[in-house]
Amino acid sequence: MEKLSTHRRNVAAFAGLGLIATPLVALGNPAFASTEDCTAVDPSATEVSAGVCEIQFVEAGDFSIAAPSGVAKMSAVLVGGGGGHSSYNGEYAGGGGSVVYVASVNTSAPIEVTVGEGVDGAVDAGGASSVNSDEAAGGFSGNRDGTTTGCMCGGYSGNGNAGWLSDEGGAGGGAGGSAIDIATGGLGRTASAVANDAEMWPALPGEPAYGPGGLFGVTVTPVETAGAGAPSDGSVGNDGLVILRWTYAGLANTGLTTWNIALGAMFAAGLFFVAFGSLSARNKLRFAGSRERLVGLLKDANDRLTREDSSRRDDVS
Repeated sequence: MEKLSTHRRNVAAFAGLGLIATPLVALGNPAFASTEDCTAVDPSATEVSAGVCEIQFVEAGDFSIAAPSGVAKMSAVLVGGGGGHSSYNGEYAGGGGSVVYVASVNTSAPIEVTVGEGVDGAVDAGGASSVNSDEAAGGFSGNRDGTTTGCMCGGYSGNGNAGWLSDEGGAGGGAGGSAIDIATGGLGRTASAVANDAEMWPALPGEPAYGPGGLFGVTVTPVETAGAGAPSDGSVGNDGLVILRWTYAGLANTGLTTWNIALGAMFAAGLFFVAFGSLSARNKLRFAGSRERLVGLLKDANDRLTREDSSRRDDVS
């Protein structure tokens, strides 16, 4: 019964240690921000993916905002304004604004934002968009390639991709490449492609491509995306865009990380072995005490037998 009782106590002790260690294992790093954290910003932000807040500036102009408190990381995608249409011995579409990723935005001071304006063909290039000192150039208007010599071409994009070269007119270059043919402007670029940051800028279905080159033709449909160059039968390129995204540092404790789980497991294992050693030592002491009692009983029995044997020998004598 003693052995069974001891075993049960040991099992109970180990179970208790497991319960003590469980909260330690469950202590993970904070999860991402909640929707309330995003909407508490002025102007109001939205949660675009798990724990990632976003503000978009879509109208041409200058803005200044206070950085949200507790930001862990902020990055940005900038789109320059689109170039305009021009007509000179042909119809020439404007080039798309460049699309630029800013990996780290300084949040220690107010954030200065500029959204570049889309222009008509009377202006050489669309306005640049910027965050603090980082900038995305606007697209060039038709017959402009960013030099003083000009060209008989669709406008070059803000990052230098060529428009279609032709005396008859042509499409504009886009942020993602040069004009494809006389009618088709160069491709734009998506935010996820330029950022290459799957955590904060994941690729999403239907994601717009910003800064495409303007199209050539009489009955074209104007491109709606930010930074698009003006089509050859239009006049004004689209305004640019500034997107800010961030995550918070101090968030609710709702998630686990591999590192915290490992630390919790190591701590639990340490408690287990300490307890195991303690229980083992107690059992050894119990066994040692039992052995001493057994030796004492055997010695007493041996003394009694010796005395009885000596008494019998005396009687025989």
